[in-house]
Amino acid sequence: MLFTDLLIGVAAGIVLKMIIHVANGVPLGSLFKPYLEVQEVSADTSLILAHQSAVFSNWIPFRRQIEDVGLVQRRNLIIDLSGTQLVDHSVMEKLDEMKRDFEQEGLMFEVRGLDALQPFADNPHAARKRGLATVRRITVMANQSLRYWLLDEFVKCGITGYTVTSCTGAGRRNLENNVISKDEHVRIEVIVTASVCDEILEFLRRDILAEHHVTECVETIDVVRVGHFTPFVDVENPEH
Repeated sequence: MLFTDLLIGVAAGIVLKMIIHVANGVPLGSLFKPYLEVQEVSADTSLILAHQSAVFSNWIPFRRQIEDVGLVQRRNLIIDLSGTQLVDHSVMEKLDEMKRDFEQEGLMFEVRGLDALQPFADNPHAARKRGLATVRRITVMANQSLRYWLLDEFVKCGITGYTVTSCTGAGRRNLENNVISKDEHVRIEVIVTASVCDEILEFLRRDILAEHHVTECVETIDVVRVGHFTPFVDVENPEH
């Protein structure tokens, strides 16, 4: 825009954006044409499955399909984006606007499948791309007597699942004293987000490690659906 004029600058920006989208895995064929599949869920609800991409350059026909199925036919609508390679920030914002339009008409509008895509930023309207998300795997070995206390506290911290196995073994203290441990131990493994991991480690440092012989290990791993490990939201107490 500085060296030419406004029109050329805008055009250059659009071309650059498309190049970035292609570099992020968007098929060329879906840059201007959305690949959509419409299914009937119930007598008053339809499902639109989006494939390949949902980006600014194919939004107009995408929106037209949403309006035709939902607002024109007066049907509740579910948009499933789990089959896309990329959803850009423009479409994320437009879908939010469409939800308000449906609500004003007394219709339900729901977007699904976002947990299969990884956001580029913390902003709820950030672009999302198919890929692996980084989470934490915590493994704790402790005496069997601590099992239910640990699990109860881990649940309070926000875990969404756990694996427990009984085991035996000896630690450094046992080996240094040439003592073979006969105590029953438990191995607890959880996969959590970084924030939940921090809460669990703080609990272990504060309440467990000073009084009990516990071994804990934290690994960074990649998962396909980070939503499976996102803490539950209590409807009655959303802050928990």
